[in-house]
Formats: sequence, C-alpha cells, structure tokens
Amino acid sequence: MDLTELIEAFFAAKQRTFASNTRRAYHYDLMACAQVLPTLPVREITVSHLCLFLDATTDLAPTTLARRKAALRSCFRWAYQQDLVSADPTAKLEAIPIGERDPRPLTEKQVEAILAAIPRQELRNRLLFTLLYETGMRVGEALGLQVQHVHLGDLDGGYLRIVGKGNKERVIPLIDASHSVALLRKLLKAVGGVGPLFRGDVRKGGRYGQALDYSTVWYHFERYVEQARSARPEHFANEQEPITIRRLRHTYATFALRAGLSAFA
Repeated sequence: MDLTELIEAFFAAKQRTFASNTRRAYHYDLMACAQVLPTLPVREITVSHLCLFLDATTDLAPTTLARRKAALRSCFRWAYQQDLVSADPTAKLEAIPIGERDPRPLTEKQVEAILAAIPRQELRNRLLFTLLYETGMRVGEALGLQVQHVHLGDLDGGYLRIVGKGNKERVIPLIDASHSVALLRKLLKAVGGVGPLFRGDVRKGGRYGQALDYSTVWYHFERYVEQARSARPEHFANEQEPITIRRLRHTYATFALRAGLSAFA
C-alpha cells in the first residue's frame, strides 16, 4: 500500500468524522505529502520522510504547517490502529509553535498584477479573486455562496448573505465592490437561478452542480501569481513572504482600517 491508497482508505473510514472544510483541507495536505513520497510503501515511511515533506513547506504560515501536521497525525494514528503500519511515525514529530501574526497585506500594485493575469474568459476565477479582495471574505465563505444568496441592487450594489464560521450568518454589502458587482451580473446569467455560485468545471474533473473545491482554487491562484511575477517583476522584487490567498483578505483588512471601517464584521 502506498500513501495515496492509505489516504483514500483513511477518508473512506472517516467520512463522517470531519467537518467538510476540515476534510477538504486535510485531503489537500495529505495528497501534497503523497506527491513528495509517491512510490514509498507506507510501512517504510519514517519520521524523517515526514520531516522532509514539512521542511519543504516551511515558508507556509505556522497555522498551515500545524494543520498539515495534524492531518498526518490523524491519518497515521488511524493506520497504526488498523495495523496498516507497524509504528506511528508522527509520534516523534515536534510541535510547531503558533503565535499571533500581523496581517501581511499585498500592495495595490501586486493585487492589480495578479488580477490582471486572469484571462477575461475565465469569468468564474476573475469574480472569485476580485470578490475576496474587495470584500475580505474567506475562501470557504465564497465557495459556500449559493446563487440565491446574491442580492444585487442598482443604487448600492446590493449584498451577499453568507454562512461563516460556527454557522453564523452575516451580510456583506457590495457598495464598495463595484468590480465584483459587474462580474457578478455576468456570472449570474451563465450559471442559472439555483445552486453554488462558484462551480467546478465538469470538463476538468469537477462534479456537475457542485461547488468548486479548495485545491482547484489554490492551483489557479498560484498560477496567476506566477504569471503576475513574470509580467510585472518590479512589483514583487522585494517580496520576502509567500503570496497566499489569505493575504487578499489581509489586504482588504488593511485598506478598510485605513479608511476607518470595520475590517471584518
């Protein structure tokens, strides 16, 4: 049994254990590890192999690294309980300290370069990343949006009704999200009157009528960032930290606070 097979068996056994967001994140993290150790039998995986994977992603936020370690521990602990491995290699992994971090905003030029890298015909992606930037909403909140949650208005742009952490509902006004409103009007004409607003492409492995998944969002974002770096290297020359989707939210928060607004309602 290789790691990919172990991961699929793990999620088949634990399909009702994790919340949907946690399940998606854990699956993404574990499959990233499987790509680093594609052919190694799981019984031969040691703590050194797992450290190799974690060390390769040390540029990620401490919270992301901690989540990856939690995913590995959950998977290998289960494998050990099922006698699929002779020992749990995650038992010797050291803890990752998680401290408070200040928001790491991107510059306006960087955001403009990233959004400019998205082809106009990729309407879904243009809207998604523009919406994250103009409203500060979380990726999970955006992917959870249903068409019926979108209420557009001619005078104030309208609003979005979203379900956030802890199943709490909140309203996001669109009065300062003019680009998002224009893109919303176009996408709503294409997707119909019900269902997820952001849907996976069936032609590329998505499921009909189901929301876009996290791994696809991350793939596209990384692709656009690389294209932006190539097209406008002067905007990224002094960038020392990895550019993540979360930084779009931090960028919104910084601009909102400068304007005297409440960053995250």
